Amino acid sequence: MWGYYLLNVIIAVLVIIAVVQLLAALHVARQGDAKWKVFFPGARRGERKGYRRAVPQPPLVVTKVTPTEVTFTIEAALRNIGRQQGTVMDCFPRAYLPREQYPSLRVDACLSRADEPRDDGYWEAYLVPRKKDALLTIVVTLRSLEGPIATAIGDLGEFPIDVLYYVYGRSDARYERTRFLVSGTHLRQALLQEKGVR
Repeated sequence: MWGYYLLNVIIAVLVIIAVVQLLAALHVARQGDAKWKVFFPGARRGERKGYRRAVPQPPLVVTKVTPTEVTFTIEAALRNIGRQQGTVMDCFPRAYLPREQYPSLRVDACLSRADEPRDDGYWEAYLVPRKKDALLTIVVTLRSLEGPIATAIGDLGEFPIDVLYYVYGRSDARYERTRFLVSGTHLRQALLQEKGVR
């Protein structure tokens, strides 16, 4: 007889635990989480290619030109579009310029917060309140291994750069990614404008 009562108590405790967990999950869902998106002020939408969605092409600002390299910056905003604050624990760019297609070009990319510029690639964790931005500056350097940079980028089409960010909010920490394209045509136009200013 006492086994029957013990079984009823165990079932009641399990039901109470399940109800408490369900209520906690509903509360968290109602509160929301931090959600992230990278925006590029002034970016034009890229072309839609087949089944892929359009990738933004942000404006480039040429900051340094030498005979063998060109450096340009891209402004971006990592926005917390969620309902809770969140932490950006790491953020870095990854440029994809295949050596097989462009053997005489090398690309380096570095990212930092716009209000605290750094050139060592280190990202200091940053708390972003809801509906606020972390302004980013992405510095990209293209280096020619053979001859002048103008010749090396003469046939450059476009290449992607991913902004990867390790974020944490109410949910588990996770990596997210936003891709944008650097167009060789826009780079050459920005380079011509920079030479025209000089």
